[in-house]
Amino acid sequence: MTVQTIDQYLDLAQKQQEQGKLDEVATTYRQAILEFPQNYQLYNNLGKVLTEQGNLTAAIAIFGQGIKIRPHFSWLYYHLAEALKKQGNLTAAIVNYQQAIELEDDVYWFHFYLGQALSEQDNYTQAIVSYQNAIDRGMKSPWIYYALGQAFTQQGDLDQAIALYQQGIEINPNLSSFYENIYLLKRKIAQDNSGIDSINNSYAQDSNQPDQSTLKIDSLQNQAVAFTEKKDWQSALACYQEIIQLDSDYGAVFYKIGQIYEQLNQIDTAQEYYRQASILEDFSSDSKVLLVCFSARHITPKCRYHFLDFMANFSGKKLFVRDIQDAWYNKGLPGITRNVEQTSIYLKNIIDQQDIEKIVFLGASSGGYAALLFGYLLDVDEIHAFGAQTKIPNSPEEIALLKDLESSYFDLATVYQKKSVSSNCHLYFDNQFPPDREHAHHLKQITNLELHGYEAEVGHKISLWLKHQGLLSSIILNAFSL
Repeated sequence: MTVQTIDQYLDLAQKQQEQGKLDEVATTYRQAILEFPQNYQLYNNLGKVLTEQGNLTAAIAIFGQGIKIRPHFSWLYYHLAEALKKQGNLTAAIVNYQQAIELEDDVYWFHFYLGQALSEQDNYTQAIVSYQNAIDRGMKSPWIYYALGQAFTQQGDLDQAIALYQQGIEINPNLSSFYENIYLLKRKIAQDNSGIDSINNSYAQDSNQPDQSTLKIDSLQNQAVAFTEKKDWQSALACYQEIIQLDSDYGAVFYKIGQIYEQLNQIDTAQEYYRQASILEDFSSDSKVLLVCFSARHITPKCRYHFLDFMANFSGKKLFVRDIQDAWYNKGLPGITRNVEQTSIYLKNIIDQQDIEKIVFLGASSGGYAALLFGYLLDVDEIHAFGAQTKIPNSPEEIALLKDLESSYFDLATVYQKKSVSSNCHLYFDNQFPPDREHAHHLKQITNLELHGYEAEVGHKISLWLKHQGLLSSIILNAFSL
């Protein structure tokens, strides 16, 4: 069919976009612009597609062309600002956000994202003004109060920051990060520390600001991928080895090394690296107790062994497990197992080789889910789960992560009904945080399961709260005792 009208072009582009065919969408808009070069909306749409593709230079140029045709259309400036911000040109982005606001002052998104850009420049005073402008113009999202809370935290006004986080909770009580920030700020106030550095350090591991080491690792990973595509295995290995020397928390890199050794037909070496990607053993103690810790999901390329540092001071046999695939362990341990059943057998084989009298499984969040799941399958003595999810998935993001996987183990209440439970199970959760409270009560009918609800007001990080209260140490000490 020959496309002749703007509406036909727009309909075609929309269908292509729904199918995820962004290259075809961009081509359609370019063809439309050739036929209708004075239609500013086509430039706006094409620029948005190019931005989504990451082709920022081309997007910026297209938005500029649209502005020449229609210099009073606010959204062209807004989308140009977004592309400039993604490109790292904050100063130019701020100018264009301000131009969009000058043309259309009542759009709260313009004010919100101007505030975000100003915050990235550490201009928190002006950012606060912009965020307040967004609220005044009708923005009701809890995240505007989160952004304000962060800005006031940076300025040292911790009481005001707490009040703002609490306003966000009133809008949506299910957002864990609000509770966690309030808790950290209250600890900061209670400890009466000087300055703000300790607060910043509390958030360091979740920071989106890359340090020099991270930038170097990113560069090494890009080089390794390029060498791998050329089948230059030795050069790729050298890059990956340097990464794990810089930071061994990059579990996926151990797996990449294993894949390369498998290509080189060095199977034993490949298996060793696959194991290091997912398993860390500390069996040096002569203790008769083995404690197995399952790591939670990770939001950065790193995948730390959860509880590793905390456990250093406890004497006992320890096994740490992590899921570098972020699938609640349902995809198995890559290079070793492919599913829950195989992982269960694999862990049993490791455990059976130890001279022990007591087995304890432990984990937080998705690690708590894993502790409950594998602890049940292997009939261990004790299970301790902190803020555990007991039914997955719970969000569109989680649905995408678990897509096309066998769902037999997604609902632990159903799993636990298949046989009687002999393990002593303990679920710890913040009674003030509805999602975790609901997950815990989802298993309340299970025999031998004890619910430990605390009025902690820390959201999802109940293990952190228990640690600060000195209660986590007691739990671990009791777990290690016969």
